Amino acid sequence: ALKKIADVTVVAPSRERSAASHSLTLHRPLRVLKIAPQIYAVDGTPTDAVTLGIFEIMKHKPDIVISGINHGAN
Repeated sequence: ALKKIADVTVVAPSRERSAASHSLTLHRPLRVLKIAPQIYAVDGTPTDAVTLGIFEIMKHKPDIVISGINHGAN
């Protein structure tokens, strides 16, 4: 829905990460898979995805970060 009004880049965990909260992956390398133009999967937590998106993947810092729902219990 946001693509109608903004330039959107999606960077999300590659699998369900319910209850990961603000966790960061510290003891293993993170992998990023480009799925399509401006769509990426990160094999880490939601916080890893946001951090990599802002500081490594996107060329410019975003005006806003939108988080989505997940399939987990929380």
